[in-house]
Amino acid sequence: MRRLALLTPYAASDPEGQARLAALREGLEKLGWAEGRNILIDNRWGALEVDSTRRFSKELVAQQPDLIFTQSTPTTAAMLQETHTIPILFVQVSDPVGQGFVASMARPGGNVTGFTNFEPALAGKWLELLKEIAPRVVGPPSYSTRKQRRLQEFTWTHSKPPLRHSEWRRSRHQCTTRPNSNPWLPHTHAR
Repeated sequence: MRRLALLTPYAASDPEGQARLAALREGLEKLGWAEGRNILIDNRWGALEVDSTRRFSKELVAQQPDLIFTQSTPTTAAMLQETHTIPILFVQVSDPVGQGFVASMARPGGNVTGFTNFEPALAGKWLELLKEIAPRVVGPPSYSTRKQRRLQEFTWTHSKPPLRHSEWRRSRHQCTTRPNSNPWLPHTHAR
């Protein structure tokens, strides 16, 4: 019988966590994997508690499952601290390459692979689509921290076509002189 270890960031009482576990079981069953017949699912609820997540990671690895399934950046990080040999499949990890979980999404390497819910390279495409469908929309308030500014500049420079620096500066100036405005998206004027 195959063993699947599952570490979730939810509390056992969380309806979303319960729904996701039910969906996983249902999907596995559709693929011919029935719990108790040919697969054993050992689930732990981390409840976003660091100590619990670490303890559960150690417990699950000690049972030597065939596969470990994690559902967040913290649960994946905890599992990778415990094993580099048991295969780990992750979901809902924001930046697996940046976190050092995988070498790249195309060739993850090591014992871990999975699915990400955010790919930074897509930020420019999102901005491009937003400008197409709602050209007069202005985004969230301007941010002042260095990290937020870098993200803002990344988004602007990766839009297609890229905005020229003069457009970006003009839009920033317009946004700072207009109430309820910001530099995330350029203001478009009727032509």
